[in-house]
Amino acid sequence: MEEHIKEISSTDGRLEIRFPYSAGILREVKSIPSARWDNGAGCWYFPRKPMYAKALLDFANRFSFDLDADVTKLATYKPIPANRDKLYDYQGIGVDFIHANAGTCLLADGMGLGKTLTALQYAKEIDAQSVLVVCPASVTYKWGSEREVDG
Repeated sequence: MEEHIKEISSTDGRLEIRFPYSAGILREVKSIPSARWDNGAGCWYFPRKPMYAKALLDFANRFSFDLDADVTKLATYKPIPANRDKLYDYQGIGVDFIHANAGTCLLADGMGLGKTLTALQYAKEIDAQSVLVVCPASVTYKWGSEREVDG
């Protein structure tokens, strides 16, 4: 007979939740954005990001689920504090916005307002190991001239 477990774990780059059928719990799981069902694994899953880990931590506490230590660690993740002195206030707000959305968002500021700088600041704060910037070649010349001015 299959064991009736209620658990939340982190595997294969995603957060997984398993439980015996319960209409109430199922309704709550479906109310969390990005909830997806994996028929092969027999579980609901979410992207492995701090915002989902926080939601699942709260969920685990409310419904008495066993919680993997990695999920708890991800839920309590704090970005590396970084110096934002060279950012305009609205760029700092943009960095906070990216953090609040776990890096999944669209920066739609107008041309020349520093979207790339905002994104690079976020990358610095999460200690990203690599970053890809896609831009027109002409922009790199502008950045070069700004670097000379800023020192």
